Amino acid sequence: MFKKFLSTFFLFLLLSACSHQQNWLVRHPKAPQSPQKHEIGLVDLGDRWIAIRTSWFGQQLKLTSGQIHDSLGTQLQNTINSQLKSAFPQHKFLTEDIYELFAPTESFRLDSNIFAKLRLPAQGQKLDSVPQLMFIVHELTIGPDIDPSFFFDHTQGGEIIKRKVQSISAIALWTLWDNHSQTNLITGVSDTELLYDYSLPLKPQIDTLLHQLVQNMNRELAPSGSF
Repeated sequence: MFKKFLSTFFLFLLLSACSHQQNWLVRHPKAPQSPQKHEIGLVDLGDRWIAIRTSWFGQQLKLTSGQIHDSLGTQLQNTINSQLKSAFPQHKFLTEDIYELFAPTESFRLDSNIFAKLRLPAQGQKLDSVPQLMFIVHELTIGPDIDPSFFFDHTQGGEIIKRKVQSISAIALWTLWDNHSQTNLITGVSDTELLYDYSLPLKPQIDTLLHQLVQNMNRELAPSGSF
């Protein structure tokens, strides 16, 4: 009888642990079903990117520490911006300067343990010459073998383990914003990874990785099958 009780108890604990799946996306009821069909204001990524283990990137790209920021940063900016332009056929590109007009950074809750820092236009601040919908990548993080939980789940701790690289990963924190009603329509964290091939140059692999990342963001913007 006691063994049966223990079995039932541990089964309950297992089911309880599995019952809650982390929510990496928050959608407002007024969010359009197919944002891709609307004109979108795309905010330039600018310097809102982070590279984890920059020394590894420097070794693979054959860059000195002083060259990494400009060289890798230029690739990340150009690739993510061009991929977003392809994902949104009806777009208006907005320079990085517009981000400086937003309200100060605030904490945003995606789930019980998941919080992100967002910088959005203030309530009542309608931006001139900007489409109704605006897509903002708040932060792009790239690095070997990284996981979004490490950066956004406050229950996680420790350090990133430096080991032989298995894959390269990219994580984006983004928002779809309604400029007319000053409403946060969708905020999400998207991620992807690519098995790292040591026999090939890193640069084209980064381009492929960011292409996958934008595809994931594009799918997560709309309910399944709506675009």
